[in-house]
Amino acid sequence: MSDEAGSKKMSHQRKTTLKSLMLNKAKEDLEREKTQKQEEKKAILSKRLKPLDGIENMTTQEAQDLCRELHIKIDKVMDEAYDLSSRVKKNDKEVEYTTTKKKETKATAGNINTGNLSLS
Repeated sequence: MSDEAGSKKMSHQRKTTLKSLMLNKAKEDLEREKTQKQEEKKAILSKRLKPLDGIENMTTQEAQDLCRELHIKIDKVMDEAYDLSSRVKKNDKEVEYTTTKKKETKATAGNINTGNLSLS
């Protein structure tokens, strides 16, 4: 009986080898995932961003007009980002408030159930 139990245990060297193989596999997976994310980012950016063809042939006035147009777009995006940030902060505060109220309600309910609530 003890021989069977002893033969099922892995040797230290085998454990170390398996651990090393698992770590190498995890490292490869992380690298593959990182490469995949970079490719996805490039694909998304290539869809969203239009190329600035002919920028070398633009006149000064055309370049200035393009800059103004880009600044307007940047301002709109920054405004949207600020609005979203404000909304997130507001929602975080609401979640915190709700969590606090929930804890208070549980504590009060616990005091009522146990009879620890004092009537002053």
